[in-house]
Amino acid sequence: MAENNNRRGISGVLSLWALLAKGSFYKVLAVALFMALAETALFHRTPGAPFEMKIEESRIHFVFLAALGTAFFLLIRTNRILDNEGRYTVMRLKVTQAKLFATRTAYDVLCLLMLFGVQAGLVLWFAEGYRRMPGALVGPQMEFLAFYRNGFLHGLLPMADWGKWVRNALMLLALGMEEAGGVGKRYRTTQVGVFVLSAAWFASPVGLAWQEMVCDLVYVVVIAADLWDLHVSCTSGRIQGE
Repeated sequence: MAENNNRRGISGVLSLWALLAKGSFYKVLAVALFMALAETALFHRTPGAPFEMKIEESRIHFVFLAALGTAFFLLIRTNRILDNEGRYTVMRLKVTQAKLFATRTAYDVLCLLMLFGVQAGLVLWFAEGYRRMPGALVGPQMEFLAFYRNGFLHGLLPMADWGKWVRNALMLLALGMEEAGGVGKRYRTTQVGVFVLSAAWFASPVGLAWQEMVCDLVYVVVIAADLWDLHVSCTSGRIQGE
């Protein structure tokens, strides 16, 4: 009996994952594609040297943050449609509220992480193209130095700066949990607030900066609040956000 229940649980989670992907994955993929096209055009139209200066002057960091925000709010919108129009479908999957929350959080984090991966790949591709430009000032450690000298690149791939790896992980988890958590004024306000804070201080100095500590504190509070809301709603039997 326990084995059958476990199989039904796994089947329900996989079906839920398919519903989420059907509703928003291709939209997030389209956002990533438009981001890549826009950044490629900006980078190749911008003169400048060295490489990190060219990255700065092309303003591709604004494109990335706009794409991240677009993807995040697309996830909120499409998954709210699932909450409303596909509510009974989800109920028939017999997925517990905790599993629903965990699955949506994981899906959201992976979608946003995909944008990080695409952006990192683009920057490395730009670096390879820059190496081949005539007259380019290129050293053997160009990419390594660029990711330390440029605040945006360092925030994207912090290298040995473990504090920013933790910040990025907490940021993605907070955004994912806020989307998965529920509806209502509290969630709308926090969703916007967390993203604005993340975008404003995404590029911060190398090392443990005060902006990073503020972001970490906010993310931990948001994550704790979402987990508490989940606990209360599971124990009371009500739906989150109601």
